[in-house]
Amino acid sequence: MAPAQQKAVVTVPPSKPLWRRGVDAVDSVAAPVLEGATRHDAFGLGLSLLQQARKAISRRTERASRQVLHGLNLPTASDVNRLLAQIAAVENRVRQLDTRIEGRLESHEEVLTLPTGKSSHSHASSASRKLSSPRTPRSPRPSSPPADGPKQ
Repeated sequence: MAPAQQKAVVTVPPSKPLWRRGVDAVDSVAAPVLEGATRHDAFGLGLSLLQQARKAISRRTERASRQVLHGLNLPTASDVNRLLAQIAAVENRVRQLDTRIEGRLESHEEVLTLPTGKSSHSHASSASRKLSSPRTPRSPRPSSPPADGPKQ
């Protein structure tokens, strides 16, 4: 038997896909023209004017929509954003107050702890239980007419 012949493996680089060749062709033609146009002073001026016009149109549209929404007694985006900021500030303040209350309750409980390590039934303990348990709303008291009868 003849020794095994080794075959040479030749890798052919894959050709570029058709879409890529099309993009490269357009790029090679358009790039020099576009680069020359963007370097011109008139391009910068035109772009600046276009941005100013877009901002002016946006402001006018926003003002008109705000007037329509307020006329219909509906909130605008700026109204909602202002309310969200106020809610965030209130939540932050509540969080701060909660932290202060918890700190004071803990320090108050430490003072009322008995020397044996057992805590007494103190006002602070009941206050902390009250804070941790959900509060049920009171039912309204029935209104009774005055002792001398209803006014006529």
